[in-house]
Amino acid sequence: MENKKDTWATLVEDNSLWPQSIATAEERTQLLEQITQANIAFETKSDAQSTIFLERTYHRKQYLVPQRHALWLDKLLKKRGDKTGKNQDDAQTLFKEGNHLLLTGGPGTGKSFTISQFIESLKIKNGQYTRVAICAPTGKAAARFISLEKSPNALVTTATIHRLLGVSEHTTYVKYNARNPLPYDIVIVDEVSMLNLFLLSSLVHALPPHAQLVLVGDLQQLPTIDGIAVDKAIHFLVQEKIVHHIHLTEAKRFSENKNNAYKRIAQEGFAALQDKEVASEISTIPLSDRNALYKEIDTFIEKNLLDKVAQKLRDEFSNIIKKENPSDELLQKAFNFLSQNILLCERREGAWGSHAFNAHIRNFLKQKELSRTLEPIINTQNNYTLQLLNGDLGFLYEKDGVVSAYFKQSDGTFRRFLLDELRHTETAYALTIHKSQGSEYNNVFIVCEENGESDPRLLYTAVTRAKDKAVIWKIK
Repeated sequence: MENKKDTWATLVEDNSLWPQSIATAEERTQLLEQITQANIAFETKSDAQSTIFLERTYHRKQYLVPQRHALWLDKLLKKRGDKTGKNQDDAQTLFKEGNHLLLTGGPGTGKSFTISQFIESLKIKNGQYTRVAICAPTGKAAARFISLEKSPNALVTTATIHRLLGVSEHTTYVKYNARNPLPYDIVIVDEVSMLNLFLLSSLVHALPPHAQLVLVGDLQQLPTIDGIAVDKAIHFLVQEKIVHHIHLTEAKRFSENKNNAYKRIAQEGFAALQDKEVASEISTIPLSDRNALYKEIDTFIEKNLLDKVAQKLRDEFSNIIKKENPSDELLQKAFNFLSQNILLCERREGAWGSHAFNAHIRNFLKQKELSRTLEPIINTQNNYTLQLLNGDLGFLYEKDGVVSAYFKQSDGTFRRFLLDELRHTETAYALTIHKSQGSEYNNVFIVCEENGESDPRLLYTAVTRAKDKAVIWKIK
């Protein structure tokens, strides 16, 4: 905190940095606070610029913008967007016109389907294929589009945004930038709510002048906890009509009742569960104390981790001949099995945290004298040497005392590591709600306290992880 104050004092005293209209130390300090809170532009009536602020007019309003943001906003403004819509036809029209586009919508509204439709509609022009990059903050989110790499009329690449940009592991160096732009005609970013502002601005800087940018996501989900969240920046792009915006409203995957329940939760959080119609779609089980909760967890283990399917999978792994590797088919079956159910928690530490639940489940299975085979794991830090990113999911396979870890890649294949090679992995029977973003499970069991987090996005993000059902274990 002292370092921050010392740095700010130096900035506040440097008159060359500030427009004349921002003269007092209080005004300058207030503006610095707003910048650290992710604001990227500040409405003003002044006509003065400075060495760090530039004047810009957006939607007939005058702003002062820090230079680092003004440069990428200028690039987006070359295809200024003021069109809106709410269905997939509207989105396809804007896609085909080559516009920069923000495509938003709740779960099951067809965001991924709309992207796929657009890619499949591309044609070869003048003997040239359209070069398309589809990226996302996590490998699992990017892998959803791997099948599009086989598109007959486009050259499609799927990757994490870090790999696409060439972000270095230990510095802020980015391989692709304004001087070395990305080699694509269209760049699509899925799960945009999970980006941080550094990645968003770096991506726009790296766009070639002719390229089209499409940002896709559900802005009601929790923002990233890694860096500065993009939600305020995205809101500014829409508010000042810097990008076209299509917000899909018709749910395709869920029933109308479930979709309405999700909308209520996005607005009201836990309070929405008091409504009978919402409660009929999302089960809430009140629990009196820790013992009651752990009885539910033990039942969860018996029903989901020790059932006939789990036993058959463990037998298949046990029957693998020594020195032989598991087949891709078996690895995929195991990965699918572990995607059926998940425990989600508000936090990592504490009595109701994911760390405690993972320890309990491991001990429960150990008492059954089971190996670590089929134990899900999550990578918790970016490791560019091993090409593993924060949030990548995998599982363990133990044979003859050797524990291997298998991670699914964006191309659908699996990579094997010895567990001893990995330094930043954790057991993942239970995850925090933040860590679950970008993943989907058939059934989600959410552990929360009656007086828990108040942000409606927390519960909304959790329940929308479920393809089938969400159950809330609410502790008094």
